Amino acid sequence: MNTLQNFNRTQFNFIFVLFLFVMSFTAITLGGTKDSTVDTNSIKTLIKGINSQNSGLARSSIYLAGYYGFEWAVDPLINILNDSSKETNLRVLAAYSLYMIDNESGIQAVKDVSINDKNYILKGTCEFIYNKHINDDSQSITLRK
Repeated sequence: MNTLQNFNRTQFNFIFVLFLFVMSFTAITLGGTKDSTVDTNSIKTLIKGINSQNSGLARSSIYLAGYYGFEWAVDPLINILNDSSKETNLRVLAAYSLYMIDNESGIQAVKDVSINDKNYILKGTCEFIYNKHINDDSQSITLRK
């Protein structure tokens, strides 16, 4: 009897896992529920994360904005970069994310901070990031010839 219960339980677990796999595959294949309000809410949530007082949440949000190259995040990132009351590590991460997004106004903000900011750590890092951007551009021009 115990062996029969174990067999039934194993069958049930297998069928349940198979059911979950089929449902997941179907959702992926059909595209899930694509709704424009989801995108709008995600953007609002990430912007709130970028501006959050929670340092960990702000760092994660800033990094994700740069990693995925969200153009709409350029202005909030520039605000973080120029805010001298923010932690230096957040401002450096904002500069790096702006570099990853590769938006002209974002790169210009990094250049301005590298020239005008009083925080020598941030100033040096922004100078390095801006020079890296210039070198990347010159190499891409060279490769095109």
